[in-house]
Amino acid sequence: MGIRSSLRNLGRVRHLRFRDARGTRSVGLIVVAMLNCGTVQAAVPASEREVLVTLYAQTAGDTWYSNFGWNGPAGTECTWVGVVCDDLQEHVIEISLALNNLAGTLPDLAALPALQTFDVSSNA
Repeated sequence: MGIRSSLRNLGRVRHLRFRDARGTRSVGLIVVAMLNCGTVQAAVPASEREVLVTLYAQTAGDTWYSNFGWNGPAGTECTWVGVVCDDLQEHVIEISLALNNLAGTLPDLAALPALQTFDVSSNA
């Protein structure tokens, strides 16, 4: 998921190639790794992070089928599985956790003003 997220965040770039004396070489993964090392991730506001952390806590996040990245350090929220942020990575615009074994009470989502999609269908 990390590489795919990085590629998504770079726009439509999926793969890069170059030619040298030995022929065509693929360098997509190397470029992504280099870009990730030199880039500082933007952080969503603390109020938006709090909603995400509360969602995880109140819906038994430790038992989700897929919870990669959740509760990671500040600034990583846009890389959490099921979380999509705007182009500037400043606001959460989508939470998609369908079929992921969520159980419990959903938090108030009012602190996510840019949220466009919230899908927790087919959970307990």
